[in-house]
Formats: sequence, structure tokens, C-alpha cells
Amino acid sequence: MKRKLLMAGLIFFAISFSSIYSMGQDNKAGEKPEILNAVVTTIEATVEEVDYDTRKVTLKGPEGKTVTIDVDEQVKNLPQVEVGDLVTVEYIEAVTIQVFAPGEVAPGSAVVTTVGSAEPGEKPAGVAMEEIIVVATINAIDKANSLVTLIGEEGRVKTVKASNPENLEKVKVGDKVMITYAEGIGISVTE
Repeated sequence: MKRKLLMAGLIFFAISFSSIYSMGQDNKAGEKPEILNAVVTTIEATVEEVDYDTRKVTLKGPEGKTVTIDVDEQVKNLPQVEVGDLVTVEYIEAVTIQVFAPGEVAPGSAVVTTVGSAEPGEKPAGVAMEEIIVVATINAIDKANSLVTLIGEEGRVKTVKASNPENLEKVKVGDKVMITYAEGIGISVTE
């Protein structure tokens, strides 16, 4: 149950990007493009040994390799870890690019961070997510070379190559481009 609650944050995170991806795939001609690239990685290992005094835990991976890690003092629930427990790490990294008409969003940037951990006395678990959002304005479009020049809130100019040149038909100078980089990690220990 604990693992399900912990991973619910990452699953919700992934689903929210999946819906953006779906919308991007269903764009009709003339609508502003949306692009999503996401990678989810899951690693599982079994606890082979725990030294509570030195805070060292030896883990065995699915291919039989072992690694000993130092567990940070921030992990308050180390005494609940036992030999044979399963450690699961899930990592997601996603980039979304959305284009808006002028006036729909304002240029700028923001960072949003979310952190959670297991309650005292439970098996160790935690989740951390961070989103970096930047909105820039399309300053120039070079369709022949598939290039777009963006200007940020502070006047920084960056020219990038369009990964889908056909999307250049759907944008114009003055449109706003929202780029969201997000990454999250969830770690849980279960019996």
C-alpha cells in the first residue's frame, strides 16, 4: 500500500504528460504544435546486507551484481530495512514544448519542486519532482533551414533547429513557446 501511494505521485506526473502527448498527436492543421519526449526508468534490487551503525546497505540487482551504498542521515527509517526487502527506484525525465498565440501566456520562467517521504516507523520511501518552465517569444522563423529564433524574458536570443519542420507551418513570429523540463524520482522499500 505504501509503495502504491508513493508511486502515485510519479504516475500522476507521467499521466499528465501523456495527456499533453496525446493532444500533441491529435493536432488539426493550423493548430499550435505540442511535443512531448519522456523517458521512464525503473530499477529494482534486493537488500543483501544492512549495517545500521555505518549506514551501509548492500543491494543485489536483477543480474546478480551487488553494490554497497552509504545511506544519508536524512533517511530516518533505515532501521526498518531488512535483508530480503525490495528497493525500487523509478525515474522520469520529460520535456514538453507547447506553442501559444500571443497573449495566451506571458514570457518568464519558474521552478516548481515537490518532495515527500515516508512517515516515521515505515519502510523508507521518498519522491522528489522538479519542473523548470520557460516561456519565450518566437522572434524569427527560417523555414528553409528549419530554424526558429526565440527571445527570452531577459532578452537572450537562441536559435534552434525544429525537430518536426512541418510544425513551422503552424507557428508565426510573436507566438509564445513554453518549454517545460521535468524530472522526478521515487524510491521505495517493500518487504
